[in-house]
Amino acid sequence: MININTKIVLNTLSIFAALTLVGAATYAYFSDVATSSNNSFGAGNLLLQLDNNGVNYFEDVTATFAVTDFAPNESAAQEISLHNAGTVDIAEIAMGLTSSALDDASPDGSDLRDVLLMTIVPGGTATAGNCTGGSDATTAIDTAVGNNNGTLTMTEFTGDTYNALAIPLTVGGGNDKVCIKVTMDSTAGDNYQGDSANASFIFTAHQDASQ
Repeated sequence: MININTKIVLNTLSIFAALTLVGAATYAYFSDVATSSNNSFGAGNLLLQLDNNGVNYFEDVTATFAVTDFAPNESAAQEISLHNAGTVDIAEIAMGLTSSALDDASPDGSDLRDVLLMTIVPGGTATAGNCTGGSDATTAIDTAVGNNNGTLTMTEFTGDTYNALAIPLTVGGGNDKVCIKVTMDSTAGDNYQGDSANASFIFTAHQDASQ
């Protein structure tokens, strides 16, 4: 006769075997797959356009200034309008300057750019030879690219780029402007008579302020 202990052992083994079979069993569950297809990625474009009157915008404009017969202590001011014609927001705009000078028919080594004092005012309005309103950036530009003496001559700015004017332009017709004032230094001597200068203002749109 099988004793009680033997029965207990056999029962235990039977239970263990049953649990082992249960653990080893394979279960089936329902599943389903869904797919997002035909995803496309296209780069936007950053497009800055300019205008002299804020109406018709182009990538390049000419003759914003056409000053003749400049004399010491006289000023001329003009606005350049800025427009975001692209599909990417513009965070800021860097401003640079290239220029050349021509001495008069009797060369004396003078350079008119040395006595042309510049004032740069983002958001400013040109009124009777001055820039009104806006936020004057001249001191910041002079500190960055000039000789940091409180005035910014065309000579100092030439060949450099100021990074950057705080002029954000959003997609969908973001517009703003920069007022530029040029003054002939009141101390300019007779040697500058008949001299001339030609300048190009270069604006570079940045997508991000870290650029």
